[in-house]
Amino acid sequence: MASIERSIVLDAPAREVWDAISDQRLLSEWLAPEVELDPRPGGTIRCRTEDNEERPGTVRLLEEGERIVFEWRREWAAASQVDLRIEELDGGTRLTVVESGLQASAAPRASVRWSKRFESLRLALASFAYA
Repeated sequence: MASIERSIVLDAPAREVWDAISDQRLLSEWLAPEVELDPRPGGTIRCRTEDNEERPGTVRLLEEGERIVFEWRREWAAASQVDLRIEELDGGTRLTVVESGLQASAAPRASVRWSKRFESLRLALASFAYA
């Protein structure tokens, strides 16, 4: 099994990045077009991707404002684990994803997908309206 790690530094406060990774409405702006999330350990996550692939899963860990870990799976593959971590920086926030449990042949494609998702997140954060 393989894992990938990607990071992005975002020009947004940690609170906004946390909202973007823990609120299903905001997740649908960058993770997948359709997202259902019950953000608590044992809660469910279901994503329907751009290519109409459904990925159901389970939230394994939630550290409010800092980290969310979930497992999700494709119909034809074993589950992988996604670990999203927030690190507050001076003037921004670093978001890191580690996806583990991937088939070795799927890791390069997963890495590219996370890079694209992170760029979508950067654009989405610029358009989110916060009070």
